[in-house]
Amino acid sequence: MEGYSMDQYPISKTSDIKVDLKEKTNAILNKDTGSLVWTLKLEPQSAQKLLMEYEVKFPKDRRLIVD
Repeated sequence: MEGYSMDQYPISKTSDIKVDLKEKTNAILNKDTGSLVWTLKLEPQSAQKLLMEYEVKFPKDRRLIVD
């Protein structure tokens, strides 16, 4: 069975906040939107783990809200 899975990581709108995508386990990446798409081919009753990891760096005097 073929299908896909989607996720998204945050994109910074300011230059003093940096978001670094560390891992995306073979996902297709759209850098403008932060969208990740995995195309999957799974057998019935099977599972596959997909990893997405990112790091956010920002000044200590700023409050950060990640949506």
